[in-house]
Amino acid sequence: MSKVKKVNYIEQAEADFDLRLAMEEATRCLLCEDAPCSKGCPAGTNPAKFIRSIRFKNFKGAAETIRENNILGGSCALVCPYGNLCEEACSRCGIDKPIQIGKLQKFAIDHEKNTDMTILKSGKRIGKKVACIGAGPASLAASPINVVFSGTSVITTAFAPTFA
Repeated sequence: MSKVKKVNYIEQAEADFDLRLAMEEATRCLLCEDAPCSKGCPAGTNPAKFIRSIRFKNFKGAAETIRENNILGGSCALVCPYGNLCEEACSRCGIDKPIQIGKLQKFAIDHEKNTDMTILKSGKRIGKKVACIGAGPASLAASPINVVFSGTSVITTAFAPTFA
């Protein structure tokens, strides 16, 4: 007699993509010429391009596309309301259900981390410093951008100014 396996469907529904599932999901993409999903992304992550890269097994290209315009791509994959933005704009909505863009983005960033890809490289040090005031998303994003592209040292600080 076969055993019944109890499955927690909530956990299964929210599970991350593995390689096979990511490829299946990327294959569902219609490769739209006008890419409404990319127009719907306020962070400019270009979902159409990174989905195309995943579809053709170019995982490094997918991670590069995400990091190119959004250095916090991993965080955005977790907190972005993509269901109301890029996924809502997906052309696939008229056929069945939209491409799970957030999960594909998380897959690409996780794959980057798990395979020790080096997407962002430090520039040559030029001996200058940049101060980023505040520890919000803008400062956190600006810090690595300055280090990577200009070779400057970055000091990020959060403080509350006092007024007399």
